[in-house]
Amino acid sequence: MGNVKWTFSPYNELVYNKSKNRVMFVGAEPNGEKEFRDGKGRKIKINDMGEWFRKGVQSNGTFYKRTMIMLNGILPHINDSQRKDHMRFVDLKITAGGSKADENDVLEAVESYSSIVNEFFNSINYPQYVVFTGGISHTIWKKIRLNKINGIQFNEKSKAVLMPHPKPREGTNENLKTASKNLNIKDSKNKFRPIMQPLWRWSVRTGNWSDR
Repeated sequence: MGNVKWTFSPYNELVYNKSKNRVMFVGAEPNGEKEFRDGKGRKIKINDMGEWFRKGVQSNGTFYKRTMIMLNGILPHINDSQRKDHMRFVDLKITAGGSKADENDVLEAVESYSSIVNEFFNSINYPQYVVFTGGISHTIWKKIRLNKINGIQFNEKSKAVLMPHPKPREGTNENLKTASKNLNIKDSKNKFRPIMQPLWRWSVRTGNWSDR
């Protein structure tokens, strides 16, 4: 495991806490400590996902853009300038990793930091909508759902869906936009289901939805 611990604040904590549309994206692990240059060109190290989104590190590219594609599909009824106020991005592995996550490392971290991970799902400001991104987070979701990880339970009021990780090379942006239209929470036929039930999963490989 890496030794740099990350935190995962909402993009706008005040709005998020009061929102009726709280959307939480769940990844596997943060990919190392990030750097951001302020207006004076000074390097600032970032190890909080909320800060990462707030500081405009989106200029780095694909991860940010693909997360926004999914968020836009989920909350199209909220103005573009305000949509991020209702989101949070967390990683199951609290400590930083490399460019590719290892499932055993993530599982070990989840078990070691189970109280923190449990809080993601069960705080007073629990997420109404959860997007598990990438195969490892899908596997951890299933283990938690089947009570195979001690100390972690889902809030049964949450609804969830399984989506690809917003990293490069996970299908085209256009395909992701098409899939994300099925996540519109104002559409009664959207793909979100109660988090303790089998969930819909969108496959990059097939371009189709399936039950998991």
